[in-house]
Amino acid sequence: MRRAVGEPAWRRAQGAQYNSGADQRIIKMQDMPVDPMEPPKFRHKKARRPARPVPPVPPVPRAGPPGCHVRRRGKVTLGR
Repeated sequence: MRRAVGEPAWRRAQGAQYNSGADQRIIKMQDMPVDPMEPPKFRHKKARRPARPVPPVPPVPRAGPPGCHVRRRGKVTLGR
């Protein structure tokens, strides 16, 4: 037999030694109301995301190769 939500359920408990010396007891099981303003019982921790791979470092632009040698510069004419 199923019970409706919020309706108490009666359970028979036995085997434990009670102060009164009884062999068994009848226990009333009932759902507790939930307080919406109560703080959470457990703290939610965000899962750590795996680190992204580091992109390769771009090459640093440097000055080009050195210009013409002084002796060779005199031999080259540009048509002037």
